[in-house]
Amino acid sequence: MKYISLERTDGVGVVTLNRPETLNAFNEDMYGSLSEALAMLEQDDSVSVIVLLAAGKDFSSGNDIEGFLHRHPAEWSHLDDRSRFHSTDAAHRLAEIEKPLIAAVQGRAIGFGATALLHCDLVIVEASASMRFPFITLGLVPEAGSTLLLAERVGSLQARYLLLTGAVVDAARACELGLALESVADGDGAARALTLAKQIASNPREGLVETKRLLNRCVEPLDARIAAEFRSLGQRLQSEDAQAILHSLLRH
Repeated sequence: MKYISLERTDGVGVVTLNRPETLNAFNEDMYGSLSEALAMLEQDDSVSVIVLLAAGKDFSSGNDIEGFLHRHPAEWSHLDDRSRFHSTDAAHRLAEIEKPLIAAVQGRAIGFGATALLHCDLVIVEASASMRFPFITLGLVPEAGSTLLLAERVGSLQARYLLLTGAVVDAARACELGLALESVADGDGAARALTLAKQIASNPREGLVETKRLLNRCVEPLDARIAAEFRSLGQRLQSEDAQAILHSLLRH
């Protein structure tokens, strides 16, 4: 896969953005490789959790600007067609991942580099890391579901501020807003994300997938969510892994 490396260890699949000479800017090849890597790990029964990392000093500078300029303007009228654009497919792929997805961020996460993090279940930031959603400053609009996901993470008022100004969010502020779980020392992000991923991966995979599915359900009446949770709980109570865990607890 071009510009992406892929590893598996202890139930964790690790996807690394590997185009550091461009600050991991996404071109169509890189978007396509990201989609391919995520699809492979989603189908791999040995993998319970996916970690997203990046090589070099920055997580990602976003979309490669040259990529915006090399297409005929008329082509952009089909940008919502994921079969024609790897970038659109990558955004949908991130949204569709059923397994827990954890990211570690060093340096800058800009544009798609930042919006991709909104699809992650947990984000670790290094102390000097920052995020920015600069679309408005480029005369563009947010993408990859960020107008919805950012408001869910930080609230409508803060989302409007970040998207309407393109302001930079440092690591401490990202944790305050809920864009990141925690901040660690520079250089420790990947190790912390992998430790967390292995801890989560030690749990039954089916339970992880179903828990994430419940968390990702759209806003609905409370009684509907309670019913959905109990349906899933009933299914899990019938599973072999849950039964084995419960029986082992009785023996202690």
